[in-house]
Amino acid sequence: MQTTFSDCILARWTPSFNDPYLASWGMVAIYLLVAVMALAVVRQAVFPPETRRRERIFWAIVASALMLMAINKQADLQTLLLATGRCLSQAQGWFEYRRLVQRIAVVVFALSALGVGAVCLWGLRRTLRRTALPLLGLFLMAGFVLTRAAVLFHVGERLKAILSEGWSGRMLEVSGPLVILAGALWLLLGGLPRRAGAER
Repeated sequence: MQTTFSDCILARWTPSFNDPYLASWGMVAIYLLVAVMALAVVRQAVFPPETRRRERIFWAIVASALMLMAINKQADLQTLLLATGRCLSQAQGWFEYRRLVQRIAVVVFALSALGVGAVCLWGLRRTLRRTALPLLGLFLMAGFVLTRAAVLFHVGERLKAILSEGWSGRMLEVSGPLVILAGALWLLLGGLPRRAGAER
């Protein structure tokens, strides 16, 4: 019987809770908690009028990134991506070159992350007193995603060794959300001075 493209993917990835362990659900809870705090910043924090819209959009993006990470923690979307690439390479006849394509993908992701980071730093340069912590948190999250991608695509054995040691991998993953949480709490608990006439 001929295997379809979707059958090929579903043989390697299942749409279900793919990481049912307590520690993993705890990480999902952390992502969601910090996402809620980021949304609270959008709604409740008082920003200077000249940068208010920009900062609220930034914090909404932060919340969206955290929610995506929470979904991915159980949906295992990186495995879906890997399975799609593998099946596509088999269907189109470039399976023997898949390692090269995977390495290129990791490099492109890293360069894209650096580019987006540079744009964010430039766009938020007048707000770094308030956005430095969440920017650092996003950088750490991107570093974790890049590390996982490098391991999945067999780019670095040392990275695999780091992530295979339970606490090392968990600390790397949790560091970004916790730094973002610190930045959100700082704003919500009065870290931003309220100027006379400042509006929500």
